[in-house]
Amino acid sequence: MDFENPKKKQEDHNQEIGLDASTEEIAKSHEATQSEHANEEEYQIKKRKEAIEMRKRIDNLRESDTPYADSVEELAYKENEFREGYKRDLEETYGSARPKLVEKYADKYSTGVLLEAEAKSDSWKDSLTGLRNKSALEFEVPKMISFEIREGHSYSILVTDLDDFKKINDIYGHLAGDKAIKNFATVTKNGLRESDMVYRFGGEEFVILLMDTNLREAKIVAEKIRSMLEKNSLKILDNDGKERLIKFTTSIGVVGSNQMKNRVNKTPKEIMKEMIRMADQAQYQAKKEGKNKVVAYEGEERKDEKGRESASV
Repeated sequence: MDFENPKKKQEDHNQEIGLDASTEEIAKSHEATQSEHANEEEYQIKKRKEAIEMRKRIDNLRESDTPYADSVEELAYKENEFREGYKRDLEETYGSARPKLVEKYADKYSTGVLLEAEAKSDSWKDSLTGLRNKSALEFEVPKMISFEIREGHSYSILVTDLDDFKKINDIYGHLAGDKAIKNFATVTKNGLRESDMVYRFGGEEFVILLMDTNLREAKIVAEKIRSMLEKNSLKILDNDGKERLIKFTTSIGVVGSNQMKNRVNKTPKEIMKEMIRMADQAQYQAKKEGKNKVVAYEGEERKDEKGRESASV
């Protein structure tokens, strides 16, 4: 028994219906082109969705920037640096660089950089208050002090906490204590400028950096915060589930950069640590004097020839 060749049978059928080999090839080519267009359209839709998602993530990251940092600018710079380097390597190795290939790996690199930045941002954020934490303070404040030194500006540091915080915990419970800390952080933040930075240093203690602010101006800011908190009240539930209205106050220690001795021989990080120690000492004095008070560090304040505070280091 003879078996027909399937290919020959298909060719005979094509001839019968007037579809020769060249026409069939054109049809296949057309189908392939349509498939490519569909794939390209799907690819572009996917890229647009990815771009929208990345923009949201970048916007969220930018919200946590200090006034002296720009996550978007840093991300764009690193991506462009990678893109140019990768393109150059391909051209040197293969003689040319396909734009789509360069973009593909630049996108992957950018995603990796964004993930690192998000992880760093998360690790610098206090989970209870949403403020920056001690790790962020130790990295950022020396940089901002260095900036102020270069610009010839004064700067000040405040150390503040809730008076009698232990009593709030003991009487009303830790959930009420957490709510008081969150409220304290919100009120404090609302009393500051965009350029000022507030950090949760630990427990109920906070450190505030006031940029371009001398000691006299810092005391005014501290008194504003103290007054806002004194007038503030907070609804909480006590250990029995009953609603209570509580009030709390703060004691604030203040120090200005002009009170630092031998600043020329100190690094910005050493200056930061010394100023926090001085402000903490002033806060301790405020506690001794009855709490709910602003006390400036009683150090020597350097003056220029006209009796004004000197901003030089």
